[in-house]
Amino acid sequence: MSRPSVRPHLLEATAALVFEQGVGELTLERAAAAAGVSKGGLLYHFPTKAALLGAVIDDVIDRFEQVVEARAAEDPRPSGWAHAYVDATFDTEVSRPDLAAALLTSPDADPAVLERCTERMISWQRRLESAGIDPATAAVVRYACDGWWTLGSLGPVPERSGTTALRERLHELLRGAADE
Repeated sequence: MSRPSVRPHLLEATAALVFEQGVGELTLERAAAAAGVSKGGLLYHFPTKAALLGAVIDDVIDRFEQVVEARAAEDPRPSGWAHAYVDATFDTEVSRPDLAAALLTSPDADPAVLERCTERMISWQRRLESAGIDPATAAVVRYACDGWWTLGSLGPVPERSGTTALRERLHELLRGAADE
Protein backbone atom coordinates (compact mmCIF):
# COMPACT_ATOMS: atom_id res chain seq x y z
CA MET A 1 0.00 0.00 0.00
CA SER A 2 1.49 3.35 -0.99
CA ARG A 3 1.79 6.26 1.39
CA PRO A 4 -0.35 9.29 0.72
CA SER A 5 1.53 12.21 -0.76
CA VAL A 6 2.75 14.85 1.64
CA ARG A 7 2.26 17.47 -1.08
CA PRO A 8 -1.36 18.38 -0.15
CA HIS A 9 -0.31 18.73 3.49
CA LEU A 10 2.56 21.04 2.48
CA LEU A 11 0.13 23.23 0.50
CA GLU A 12 -2.38 23.41 3.37
CA ALA A 13 0.30 24.22 5.94
CA THR A 14 1.80 26.90 3.71
CA ALA A 15 -1.63 28.44 3.04
CA ALA A 16 -2.33 28.54 6.79
CA LEU A 17 1.06 30.12 7.46
CA VAL A 18 0.55 32.81 4.80
CA PHE A 19 -2.97 33.49 6.10
CA GLU A 20 -1.78 33.81 9.71
CA GLN A 21 1.53 35.63 9.24
CA GLY A 22 1.47 37.10 5.75
CA VAL A 23 3.42 36.16 2.67
CA GLY A 24 6.30 38.42 3.70
CA GLU A 25 7.04 36.10 6.63
CA LEU A 26 7.03 32.97 4.50
CA THR A 27 10.32 31.15 4.15
CA LEU A 28 10.94 27.60 3.03
CA GLU A 29 12.16 26.81 6.55
CA ARG A 30 8.94 28.13 8.13
CA ALA A 31 6.77 26.31 5.59
CA ALA A 32 8.62 23.05 6.28
CA ALA A 33 8.29 23.53 10.05
CA ALA A 34 4.57 24.34 9.75
CA ALA A 35 4.08 21.13 7.77
CA GLY A 36 6.21 19.08 10.14
CA VAL A 37 8.71 18.04 7.48
CA SER A 38 12.37 18.74 6.90
CA LYS A 39 13.41 21.51 4.56
CA GLY A 40 14.79 18.79 2.28
CA GLY A 41 11.38 17.12 2.28
CA LEU A 42 9.80 20.40 1.22
CA LEU A 43 12.45 21.02 -1.43
CA TYR A 44 11.76 17.58 -2.91
CA HIS A 45 8.28 18.83 -3.85
CA PHE A 46 8.98 22.56 -4.28
CA PRO A 47 12.53 23.55 -5.20
CA THR A 48 11.92 27.29 -4.72
CA LYS A 49 9.68 29.63 -2.79
CA ALA A 50 8.14 30.74 -6.09
CA ALA A 51 7.28 27.12 -6.93
CA LEU A 52 5.66 26.68 -3.52
CA LEU A 53 3.64 29.90 -3.86
CA GLY A 54 2.55 28.95 -7.36
CA ALA A 55 1.41 25.53 -6.18
CA VAL A 56 -0.64 27.07 -3.36
CA ILE A 57 -2.32 29.44 -5.85
CA ASP A 58 -3.03 26.56 -8.23
CA ASP A 59 -4.47 24.58 -5.31
CA VAL A 60 -6.79 27.45 -4.31
CA ILE A 61 -8.07 27.72 -7.88
CA ASP A 62 -8.39 23.93 -8.26
CA ARG A 63 -10.46 23.75 -5.07
CA PHE A 64 -12.62 26.66 -6.24
CA GLU A 65 -13.29 24.90 -9.55
CA GLN A 66 -14.07 21.61 -7.78
CA VAL A 67 -16.71 23.36 -5.65
CA VAL A 68 -18.18 25.06 -8.72
CA GLU A 69 -18.37 21.70 -10.54
CA ALA A 70 -19.95 19.96 -7.54
CA ARG A 71 -22.57 22.68 -7.09
CA ALA A 72 -23.26 22.77 -10.83
CA ALA A 73 -23.84 19.01 -10.84
CA GLU A 74 -26.74 19.61 -8.43
CA ASP A 75 -28.35 22.27 -10.67
CA PRO A 76 -30.12 20.85 -13.74
CA ARG A 77 -30.53 24.21 -15.50
CA PRO A 78 -28.36 24.89 -18.57
CA SER A 79 -26.99 27.87 -16.64
CA GLY A 80 -26.33 25.78 -13.52
CA TRP A 81 -22.56 26.15 -13.86
CA ALA A 82 -22.91 29.94 -14.09
CA HIS A 83 -25.04 30.10 -10.94
CA ALA A 84 -22.59 27.82 -9.13
CA TYR A 85 -19.71 30.05 -10.26
CA VAL A 86 -21.39 33.15 -8.78
CA ASP A 87 -22.18 31.38 -5.50
CA ALA A 88 -18.68 29.95 -5.14
CA THR A 89 -17.12 33.34 -5.84
CA PHE A 90 -19.14 35.00 -3.09
CA ASP A 91 -18.31 32.18 -0.67
CA THR A 92 -15.00 33.44 0.71
CA GLU A 93 -14.26 30.06 2.32
CA VAL A 94 -14.18 28.71 -1.25
CA SER A 95 -12.77 31.57 -3.35
CA ARG A 96 -10.20 32.63 -0.70
CA PRO A 97 -9.61 36.18 -1.97
CA ASP A 98 -7.54 37.00 1.10
CA LEU A 99 -5.05 34.22 0.52
CA ALA A 100 -4.87 34.31 -3.26
CA ALA A 101 -4.28 38.06 -3.36
CA ALA A 102 -1.42 37.82 -0.89
CA LEU A 103 0.17 35.10 -2.98
CA LEU A 104 -0.38 36.76 -6.35
CA THR A 105 1.08 40.08 -5.22
CA SER A 106 4.15 38.58 -3.60
CA PRO A 107 7.46 39.72 -5.10
CA ASP A 108 8.35 36.02 -5.16
CA ALA A 109 5.36 35.14 -7.36
CA ASP A 110 6.24 33.49 -10.63
CA PRO A 111 4.86 35.40 -13.66
CA ALA A 112 3.88 32.05 -15.17
CA VAL A 113 1.39 31.65 -12.31
CA LEU A 114 -0.33 34.86 -13.35
CA GLU A 115 -0.53 33.52 -16.90
CA ARG A 116 -2.14 30.31 -15.62
CA CYS A 117 -4.65 32.38 -13.62
CA THR A 118 -5.49 34.41 -16.72
CA GLU A 119 -6.01 31.20 -18.71
CA ARG A 120 -8.37 29.88 -16.04
CA MET A 121 -10.38 33.12 -16.07
CA ILE A 122 -10.67 32.93 -19.85
CA SER A 123 -11.92 29.36 -19.52
CA TRP A 124 -14.53 30.54 -16.99
CA GLN A 125 -15.69 33.15 -19.49
CA ARG A 126 -16.03 30.47 -22.18
CA ARG A 127 -17.88 28.21 -19.77
CA LEU A 128 -20.37 31.00 -19.00
CA GLU A 129 -20.92 31.54 -22.71
CA SER A 130 -21.31 27.81 -23.37
CA ALA A 131 -24.32 27.82 -21.03
CA GLY A 132 -26.16 29.90 -23.61
CA ILE A 133 -25.37 33.23 -21.96
CA ASP A 134 -24.54 35.95 -24.43
CA PRO A 135 -20.89 37.07 -24.31
CA ALA A 136 -21.67 40.57 -22.99
CA THR A 137 -23.76 39.29 -20.09
CA ALA A 138 -21.21 36.57 -19.38
CA ALA A 139 -18.51 39.25 -19.24
CA VAL A 140 -20.59 41.43 -16.90
CA VAL A 141 -21.12 38.48 -14.56
CA ARG A 142 -17.47 37.44 -14.60
CA TYR A 143 -16.14 40.99 -14.22
CA ALA A 144 -18.54 41.64 -11.34
CA CYS A 145 -17.33 38.44 -9.67
CA ASP A 146 -13.69 39.38 -10.37
CA GLY A 147 -14.25 42.87 -8.96
CA TRP A 148 -15.98 41.64 -5.84
CA TRP A 149 -13.25 39.02 -5.36
CA THR A 150 -10.57 41.71 -5.77
CA LEU A 151 -12.33 43.88 -3.18
CA GLY A 152 -12.34 40.87 -0.87
CA SER A 153 -8.61 40.51 -1.38
CA LEU A 154 -8.15 43.91 0.26
CA GLY A 155 -9.92 42.77 3.43
CA PRO A 156 -13.28 41.56 4.65
CA VAL A 157 -16.12 42.92 2.54
CA PRO A 158 -18.77 44.49 4.79
CA GLU A 159 -22.40 43.59 4.02
CA ARG A 160 -23.24 47.27 3.67
CA SER A 161 -21.30 47.14 0.40
CA GLY A 162 -24.31 45.40 -1.12
CA THR A 163 -22.81 41.92 -1.36
CA THR A 164 -26.12 40.10 -1.05
CA ALA A 165 -27.85 42.45 -3.48
CA LEU A 166 -25.01 42.11 -6.01
CA ARG A 167 -25.07 38.34 -5.78
CA GLU A 168 -28.84 38.27 -6.33
CA ARG A 169 -28.59 40.72 -9.23
CA LEU A 170 -26.05 38.49 -10.93
CA HIS A 171 -28.39 35.54 -10.53
CA GLU A 172 -31.19 37.64 -12.05
CA LEU A 173 -28.95 38.51 -15.00
CA LEU A 174 -28.19 34.85 -15.51
CA ARG A 175 -31.83 33.83 -15.30
CA GLY A 176 -32.71 36.51 -17.88
CA ALA A 177 -29.84 35.63 -20.18
CA ALA A 178 -30.25 31.85 -20.31
CA ASP A 179 -33.07 29.60 -21.37
CA GLU A 180 -34.37 28.46 -17.99
